[in-house]
Amino acid sequence: MAMSGAERARAYRRRRRERARTSGVILYGLGNQAARKHGAHAADVDGAAAGRLADPGLPDYLRLPVFAEAAAVAFRRVEQAARIGEWVASLPVEVAMTPVKAGSSAPAEIARMQDQTALAALSALGLTPASAARFARALEGSGRPDLALLALEEADDASA
Repeated sequence: MAMSGAERARAYRRRRRERARTSGVILYGLGNQAARKHGAHAADVDGAAAGRLADPGLPDYLRLPVFAEAAAVAFRRVEQAARIGEWVASLPVEVAMTPVKAGSSAPAEIARMQDQTALAALSALGLTPASAARFARALEGSGRPDLALLALEEADDASA
C-alpha cells in the first residue's frame, strides 16, 4: 500500500532522528555538542592557562601586574590551540580536511588558525625567539634602560 506524503515525511524525520542518535557523538547534555568535541572552550581552560603562567621558566616581567591580563590571554590562546590540535590529530585525515558544513572551515584549518593566533599572542609578549631578539635589539638601540627590569627592581624595592 502506498504511503501518503505526510506519512513519508514522518518516516523520513523518524529515520533522521534515529541516525542522529547513533552517529557516534557522545552527548553530555543539551546544547551545541560540536563545540564540546575539542574542549577548547571548556571551563577548565583558564585553570590550565594559569598553570602555564606558574611555569618557573617564564621571564620575570610576565609576573608583573601590568602584564597579567596580556599573559593570561596569551596562555589561554596557547591552551585552546593545544586542545584543538590534539582533537584534529585524533581525527582521520579525510575528516580533518573536510569542512563540517558548507561555508565553514575544515578542522585542520581551524587548528592552523588557532596556532597562528597563539603564536601571535606569544610573540606580542616576547616569548618567541624572533620576538625576544627584536625586543632586545629595540631596547639596545633606544639607549633606554630595560623597562621590564626597572619595573621588577621597583617591585623588589616595594616588597623589601
